[in-house]
Amino acid sequence: AGLSSASRTCSNDPGETTPWPDCFCVAPHAGPATSPTRQTDEPATAIGGTHVKASLGTILTAMVTPFAADGAVDHERLSTLAEHLLANGSDGLVVAGTTGESPTLTDAEKLAMFRTVVETVAGRATVVAGTGSNDTAHSVALTRAASACGVDGVLAVVPYYNKPPDRRVRAHYQAGAAATDLPA
Repeated sequence: AGLSSASRTCSNDPGETTPWPDCFCVAPHAGPATSPTRQTDEPATAIGGTHVKASLGTILTAMVTPFAADGAVDHERLSTLAEHLLANGSDGLVVAGTTGESPTLTDAEKLAMFRTVVETVAGRATVVAGTGSNDTAHSVALTRAASACGVDGVLAVVPYYNKPPDRRVRAHYQAGAAATDLPA
């Protein structure tokens, strides 16, 4: 939503006095959003000021990404792992988060993984797609593409390796949330 390249790279502004948060809470809960470095009376909400409307489940498991000997994603083992996790109590699966090697996967690999897991669970569990990146524009594009794969929600991350001020972190999350109608 009108982000400049400065907000895309989340560079520090010399005049920024708010410390960069260790944790930026975007999920709704009863209390205020707090972290060791960020104190506020502002209620925590999903980005854009709207609460997450759909339950993603109680036990969401961050999936590892199985690879074949040649380094390609092993979709058969990915499907088998999803079935195993559902059979053992997971009611939601997080695909291509950092536990799932997201920084080493291409967008095409991530999208194929999202489709594989969505097809495997066939509505028996929720699927949350890891679409986070330190590049806002990239995260927005991947969020849009993931939404088209039939996932139930998306997982964003604080821009890593950069030290953005609070307002840039908020803009990063707002841009990603605006790219989908799914819980973010």
